[in-house]
Amino acid sequence: MIDKKLQSWKVLPWWLRVNMLGIRKKRTVLWCEFIMIFTGFTYGILLQDSSTAAIMFFGVYVTSWLVKYGDKHHVW
Repeated sequence: MIDKKLQSWKVLPWWLRVNMLGIRKKRTVLWCEFIMIFTGFTYGILLQDSSTAAIMFFGVYVTSWLVKYGDKHHVW
């Protein structure tokens, strides 16, 4: 669970803190990532909309990078 009142949270980069607005647990971020994967496959395979699928998969990439960065800096 993220404690946003600690000094260690305040020294993290602004882009990470902005992306974690409203998020308290790592589980929430992982669910968002799962939903983007599902949506990407749905748009790519079933609806044949490759541009929306590409945007979803780019979101998955960015989200996984944020999770990795958060794990490295003990955000959770």
